[in-house]
Amino acid sequence: MLESIPASFVPTLLSQIQQVTDNQKRITTDPGLLGRSLNKAIAKLPFIAATLPKAYKSLGQNVPRETYQDGTNTLFNVFLNPGFVSTYRVDPLVTALLKPYEQAGETKQFPKSPSPTGKLQLSEAMLNRIIAHGKDHFAGPMRIDLTGKEMSALQRIMAAQTTKALRDVDWQEVRGMDPEHQANELAKAVNSASTATREWYVRTMLQRNHGEDIRAALKAGRSARPRSMLQSLAKAKAA
Repeated sequence: MLESIPASFVPTLLSQIQQVTDNQKRITTDPGLLGRSLNKAIAKLPFIAATLPKAYKSLGQNVPRETYQDGTNTLFNVFLNPGFVSTYRVDPLVTALLKPYEQAGETKQFPKSPSPTGKLQLSEAMLNRIIAHGKDHFAGPMRIDLTGKEMSALQRIMAAQTTKALRDVDWQEVRGMDPEHQANELAKAVNSASTATREWYVRTMLQRNHGEDIRAALKAGRSARPRSMLQSLAKAKAA
């Protein structure tokens, strides 16, 4: 892909030094092709990569993604070991989520994450409920192109919301269900967390950027496909 070309020119040695000095996965998402291309190259540069937002796991409270599990980005593993060393750790929550898949191939219960393409879909019902106060100002969904910082925040919040929703499940009741009904019940919790995260995003943007401005911008159609919510708000304010 074109956006990967700049990163291909980064020497392997620099990339390895970066992995030794910074074990955090970084987000290279950007609304523009040029931004994504530069970010992919920056992610391979020592110390400079730390300027990119952190990526977060799909479960847990503020748990960043690592390149090497449990901080095993040693000189030996990075420079000499051709494979990644990983250790399987039993997590009761993960085990419970895997059970319907192992027994019946169900996948609907797996935790969700924001799309890796950096696009956030906001439903018509949500927009009308939060922004238009229940009035039918939106005739369809909106797709928001996220910045890297917005993607990082969404990953972190969605993981926390999902973990909380799953912990609140009546596990005694769920364990007595067949795999299909287990998957359905767990999917309810996962989907509620996904919806709550999207609502958090919209409400946060409203609070930070003067709700009336965004309502006017969205209703006027200025934000049909904005580079980001923040940029669309700035345009609306200047209009």
